[in-house]
Amino acid sequence: LPIKNINTPPGIYFLCKNLKIQYIGQAANVSNRVITHIQENLKDFDSVYFITCPINRLTTLESSLIRYFNPPLNKTCRNTPTQSDELLVNSLFNP
Repeated sequence: LPIKNINTPPGIYFLCKNLKIQYIGQAANVSNRVITHIQENLKDFDSVYFITCPINRLTTLESSLIRYFNPPLNKTCRNTPTQSDELLVNSLFNP
């Protein structure tokens, strides 16, 4: 099955290099978006992780994750993480 035919649910994805988050993004179909990143060859990464998320929550969750992790390739949301960002991230990764 060609990778371009793989459909994933909406979610937040993490482009990583040597297990360190380099970029966080959102997509209605994560696999299609990652394929685009590979084709563009603008971001250096060796692995991809993603979490599913309802479409209507993508922007809020992505912004919180970017503020919390501060990945080097994200140019937006460079603000200091808020307490709600920390609570959200902790609830996602430490259930």
